[in-house]
Amino acid sequence: MKNSEYSASLQAVVRQIIDEGLANPKHGLELRMIQSSLDYLQAIEVALESGKCEHLNKLFKKEIPIHPKLLPALSDCINAIQHGTQIGRPSAFTPTQEEIIYDEIRHRKELNDSNITDEIGDVAFDINSNESTVRRIWSRQKKAQKK
Repeated sequence: MKNSEYSASLQAVVRQIIDEGLANPKHGLELRMIQSSLDYLQAIEVALESGKCEHLNKLFKKEIPIHPKLLPALSDCINAIQHGTQIGRPSAFTPTQEEIIYDEIRHRKELNDSNITDEIGDVAFDINSNESTVRRIWSRQKKAQKK
């Protein structure tokens, strides 16, 4: 399974967790698990793609609860790291981070009423990345949004 396919299925699980939380408001520990699901999503994606689990370890050390529906993804992550395998090729940004970058460029373009080239350059500078990388992210996400 490719990174983008796995990430999409993981994002669907997180969306389901959040939607269930909105439909049936929770309190206490259950609410905290719902709130932390996005943190775990990003940490699991980074760990799977890069083999580095520092962010995941920080969540564990802070004793941030994980929603039970994310446990299969966590298991995949542990197995991949344990066996030194990755799902797909390593990427500079996770699919979730790419969506955030796309949304930021789109938001800035609308807010500043500027051209896309300027906003791509500004975002690339802000995140300390190559402008061509951010341009590829923009193009890839724009195609995905049209589907």
